[in-house]
Amino acid sequence: MKTCCNQEVQKAKESNPDGTAKYTIWCETCGRIGTGATVKDSEQAFDAWTNPEQTAAAPTTTKNKIAPAPSAPPTSPNNLPAYIAAKTGEIATITAPFMRKDKPAFSLMVKKNTRYVMTQDSKQWLDVWATREGQESVVAAMEEAFMLGATLPDMGCIVPFGGVVEFIPGVEAYSFAATTGGNSPFVDLNIESVYKNDIVDVSRTNGEFRIDFKKIGVPRGEIIAVAVYGTLRATGKVVGEVYEASRLLEKATTHSPSYRAYMADLAAFEEARVSGSLKKEGGREYTEKTMFKKGGGTWTKKIFREDITNPYDGADRPEMLRKVAGKSFLQPYMRVRNSTAAMDELATDNTEPADDLDAVLGNVLDDALRAVPCE
Repeated sequence: MKTCCNQEVQKAKESNPDGTAKYTIWCETCGRIGTGATVKDSEQAFDAWTNPEQTAAAPTTTKNKIAPAPSAPPTSPNNLPAYIAAKTGEIATITAPFMRKDKPAFSLMVKKNTRYVMTQDSKQWLDVWATREGQESVVAAMEEAFMLGATLPDMGCIVPFGGVVEFIPGVEAYSFAATTGGNSPFVDLNIESVYKNDIVDVSRTNGEFRIDFKKIGVPRGEIIAVAVYGTLRATGKVVGEVYEASRLLEKATTHSPSYRAYMADLAAFEEARVSGSLKKEGGREYTEKTMFKKGGGTWTKKIFREDITNPYDGADRPEMLRKVAGKSFLQPYMRVRNSTAAMDELATDNTEPADDLDAVLGNVLDDALRAVPCE
């Protein structure tokens, strides 16, 4: 039994399409990792791993196109580079195709996004890393950023809400994903919020979408809708949609982890109130929720009513609603685009763009860890 940091190391094995295997072992405490074509090779790579300032991932063979995927998310910011290195194949698969083809841009995105997450050290972020639910939300938020080819924080931010995080892309992220590359669906893309005191004329004639802000209110009042529109590259026509805020909130119930967490905590609190099981501390009422620890086991979290906040209320509401609207509008276009890109790759190239991404990520994460050393 191989150990590190006084605990047994984690192990994973994945079969590649060519019949070969790839083995990975890693320590969930310090982030040490080793990969290889055999168990012995992975152990040798693990032993050769020196410290975070020298390497973020053990040497890997470029022929392996699919990297092992650890079943558990990273348990701390220090473990993030090793986790990402072990997920090379999956990252390459979900990343926007135009980013995979541009390896310098891909490298920069991975490095900046990893460093961005590792340097978030507020109390809210520490609470996120303390639970399995929070750790999984970090992975999901980073994956969403990769899907758009978004570099953080330039094209968006990952924001903590009530023990989980959510990726809030800027308009730049959606525009970049929708307009970059030869097979991009749009020439331009716009995402605009409509407020209660605005006077807006919206029309659709012969499939051509048009929105005209006759007056922008001052003050603008509450956000009531979001308009998403752009010029199609193939036809030159402007297509778009206006999403009412209530409709976007319904979508958020299904797709937003922070909104789901808010609704779950609110429902648990109200259920405890009805059943008479609320407790008090310092004059404040609270209910209790069982949480999973990052190292195993559980702990009890006190949930006070004033701490249950809706991520779609307050200062972040416009950005959150714009996110849901942009994602809803672009989803069918991006799905077709990614499928087209995959077919183009098969038709024009016998080698996958991700062939050497193991090496790319090794160097990139090396830089990330050198800039943000583990303790």
